[in-house]
Amino acid sequence: MLKKTKGIEIVLRPSVSMLGEVKHEVINAKELKSWRVEIRVNGKVNQSQRVYCQSDVALATKTMLRTEHLLGNFSSFTRAATKGTKSYSHDYESRLRPVAA
Repeated sequence: MLKKTKGIEIVLRPSVSMLGEVKHEVINAKELKSWRVEIRVNGKVNQSQRVYCQSDVALATKTMLRTEHLLGNFSSFTRAATKGTKSYSHDYESRLRPVAA
């Protein structure tokens, strides 16, 4: 049986871009029925998303760090997210579809 879960909700869209080399902080906070993922650039919140499944925290974090890299805010976090080889999308899709035996 498949459980219907909510997707990833964007709380705060990125607003700061083209800063070059910056200091990123990734903060994951557990809320009542969800997790909040925040990306801070030089101490200020630049992006925030809410996920309702704990396994989606890694997917949301990696996606947000790739977005930071595309916006021109570079750090060791963003370089690792763009060069990483693990694909979270395949694992995510396999959980949604039942496998016929």
